[in-house]
Amino acid sequence: MGLRLVAHYYDPVEAMIARSVIEAAGMLAILQNYEWLSVQPQYVGPLGGYRLVVSEFDLDDAVSMLSEIAPVDAREGELLTVTGDFLDRVLSATFTILAGSAPMPIRQRTWS
Repeated sequence: MGLRLVAHYYDPVEAMIARSVIEAAGMLAILQNYEWLSVQPQYVGPLGGYRLVVSEFDLDDAVSMLSEIAPVDAREGELLTVTGDFLDRVLSATFTILAGSAPMPIRQRTWS
């Protein structure tokens, strides 16, 4: 019996919420890359974000639970809009240079 990938996130808050939902149901959930990305968040892209894994035995239950709290853009009637304007591109380039060539996009999220 091994670990299976349930989902991956690029936002640490969404990853922690998903992990807490699975753990509240009594299943073990591991958030890979969390410690590393807490120290060096500029590597969230190259490392593939925060990887949420569970055991093979709990995989089906975890997937069904996470589908209920799926990203808002997957639900009917609600949308997640991610926008980036000129300032986004300018600041991203600046942070990329300061972070040692690791891309760091800056975007605005709007829940409607």
